[in-house]
Amino acid sequence: MKSPTQAKKTLLTDRTWNFIGIIVINIAMPILIYNYMKNYSSEIIAVALSGVPPTAKTIYEIVIHERKDLVSFMQIFSMIFSVILLMLTTDPKILMAKDSCTTIFMGIMHFISLTWEENLFFAIRRQISDKSKEEMDAKWAQPVVRETCRFLCIVWGVFMIVDACFRILLIYLLSVSTLIIISPIIGITCMLVMGSWTYNYVCTHEVEDETTKPLLSSSNASKSDEILLNIL
Repeated sequence: MKSPTQAKKTLLTDRTWNFIGIIVINIAMPILIYNYMKNYSSEIIAVALSGVPPTAKTIYEIVIHERKDLVSFMQIFSMIFSVILLMLTTDPKILMAKDSCTTIFMGIMHFISLTWEENLFFAIRRQISDKSKEEMDAKWAQPVVRETCRFLCIVWGVFMIVDACFRILLIYLLSVSTLIIISPIIGITCMLVMGSWTYNYVCTHEVEDETTKPLLSSSNASKSDEILLNIL
């Protein structure tokens, strides 16, 4: 059995490799593919091909890990919509704006889910948690958990809509070659800042004792990072 120090080092190593993978798949490979393909094809084709590595990773997560949730559904819809746009337009900026429209939809869904039995924020927490369904049901039954999730669901809904609108503005102000570089950087930066703030908020407002423990543990940080990046 690993000691607490060894477990912490293992977690740090896993998160480091996970972050490196995110950088390579979501930033380095798209930039390289776009810069190479734009010399041999139209700009919209180069933009579409630059999205292949992140898309392939998403398909892998859905098929191998059998993810069946709203986030996965929206990712699949986004892929199909991209193919349709390729047949309807030659403007690469329209293709790039598609992702922001998906983010706006997810933001709106956060508000709509406030009327559901369990809101979308808690549903995502179920997905990244290593707890059993019974344990998660017991957590949701606690008023402090429901109150915390409701507030964070509103915060994330507002954030996604504002973030997407800002990116749409950038799409029509900046060149495609510039957007290919800064768009994933903005996404990863938002993921780190909002993810860290959310984790700290949960730890602060959901008192850690035998009956109430934070549902976002550091051991699930890698899965949380990937889900947030896919949404943004």
